[in-house]
Amino acid sequence: MQMNEGEQYDVVIVGGGVSGTALFYLLRTYTNVGNIALFDKYGGFGQANSHPKNNSQTLHFGDIETNYTLEKARKVKAASDLVATYCDKYGDDGLFKIYPKMVLAVGQDEVDALKVRYEEFKELFPALHPIEKDEIAEIEPKVVEGRDPDVPLFALHSTEGYTVDYARLAADMMKRGQAARDSQADVFLNTCVDSTRKTGEGFELDTSRGKIRARVVVYATGAHSLTFAKELGYGDNLIILPVAGSFFHTPSVLNGKVYTLQLKKLPFAAAHGDPDLCRGDRSRFGPTAKVLPMLERGQWKTIPSFFKLFDLKLTSLMAIGTIMMDATYIKFIARNILYDLPFIGRFFFLPNIQKIVPTVKAMDVMPLKDAKGIRPQIVNRSTRQVSLGESRIVGDKIIFNITPSPGASTCLKNGEHDMRDIIRFFGSEFKIDNESFNADFPIRV
Repeated sequence: MQMNEGEQYDVVIVGGGVSGTALFYLLRTYTNVGNIALFDKYGGFGQANSHPKNNSQTLHFGDIETNYTLEKARKVKAASDLVATYCDKYGDDGLFKIYPKMVLAVGQDEVDALKVRYEEFKELFPALHPIEKDEIAEIEPKVVEGRDPDVPLFALHSTEGYTVDYARLAADMMKRGQAARDSQADVFLNTCVDSTRKTGEGFELDTSRGKIRARVVVYATGAHSLTFAKELGYGDNLIILPVAGSFFHTPSVLNGKVYTLQLKKLPFAAAHGDPDLCRGDRSRFGPTAKVLPMLERGQWKTIPSFFKLFDLKLTSLMAIGTIMMDATYIKFIARNILYDLPFIGRFFFLPNIQKIVPTVKAMDVMPLKDAKGIRPQIVNRSTRQVSLGESRIVGDKIIFNITPSPGASTCLKNGEHDMRDIIRFFGSEFKIDNESFNADFPIRV
């Protein structure tokens, strides 16, 4: 659409992925905020990290993600329930599917650990139940077929496994947000936002179509959000390790999602397999994870932006050095370098697949092409620690969302936080229709 140079908006959202569109939907549906604009540099919604080729396609609740503490799982479940409610109300087979899911323990040590976990988590997840080898074989025959019968096997299983096309979810939320009421809501695709300046009454944004003004700005642009934050003096203690994820394909061997146990120190998803939303005749295994010096995979022009964020300061180097001295991280990085080697990488990754489906052979395994996801893993260079989960910076009438996993799963809850902060920024000028919001998103049991 045509943009008017110098036009002022009450709220400008930068980023048309699942996080930015969730906020757009909530502001349009449950508030009376006047004129809103959303900008995205791509020609459609959810074309970067929200694209189904670039993420696990999983709605994470914390039930089968064994690196979650009970406290974190409780928060993630409450947030993910909002997306599940939206999918149940508005979604179709193209937007999401419900598959069975399980977390699989192989060997006595893992079995013992998973049984302990079940006792701790069963009250929070009543749909999750323990199953032994015979039941596993009924649900996922290929998980048991060809396996050493002397190796103990145990799993926690649920029939409520949501697989979501987050790009379609983003597009659907935009459509419903635009239709929610008649007030101005402008959407500018194929439009880059280059910089932001604080002014007396708000902000001025330089875009590829000219300058616009905003009273409140929200950046939901993944790793780029931290670039814009630092431009305005926020987030100096944070740096980003951009972690690229890849997957492998095999012929269809699974009926649902099968996760393995996760190392608690690692914020990355455990190796898992599942049906692929993009190709129903294939199963997908992964993810691999490797650090790349770019803010978007395949976008070489973002390399300078990465080094600008990293700063090459002593504190940044010391933070990375501290992390790299941890044997868990060293081994993890080394393995993932091998996984991504051309042709032979599949042989190195094969044991991860065979832990789930023992009969898969190396020549059945093919790299998934065109995966371009980047997880903007936050590192706090003051504490020298990896930050687990989403990062969000709230400034003076401006918000920066940096959303590594499970950011897509928690997009509506993150959007709710943003919505409430935005209303607070405006004082008594605008309000939230809490009654409608609570009616549309009741607490799920």
